[in-house]
Amino acid sequence: MARKRHDRTAAWARRKMSATILAFGAPLIDPLPGEAPLELRRALLDLVVQIWNAHVMAMPQWGQPHFLVQMRQTLERNCQAGELQWEALHAFEILSHERARARFASDPRAIGQWSVQMVGPAHWSFSCDARLPASMTPDASGRPSPRSA
Repeated sequence: MARKRHDRTAAWARRKMSATILAFGAPLIDPLPGEAPLELRRALLDLVVQIWNAHVMAMPQWGQPHFLVQMRQTLERNCQAGELQWEALHAFEILSHERARARFASDPRAIGQWSVQMVGPAHWSFSCDARLPASMTPDASGRPSPRSA
């Protein structure tokens, strides 16, 4: 009887980054009406990507937790000053809760370039590239390189 091979690849590595971001941002994206303007979708996805990247940078692999702290402080300060609506801070809190879910919590991929395009009437497409920290970037053999000191 043949043995079943177990795929040791992390679950996040088997998912497309664009699908991950859309699932992560679903609490904010899904309520948008189908006829929402492209500019609104871009602005909303910009916030989703910024929140995602702030959480990723706070991971030990990236070692830059100050981005997450600064983002929350900036949102709070701008809301208090009336420069932003409180919904922006609420969106941060919603997505921070979402990021803690098992599906997203261990994903170390940061978003680099991204775009949103209309692909038909009331249909749009999101694409992006993922970036890994240097400690996880494969070397020529395909294995992660050793962590730099």
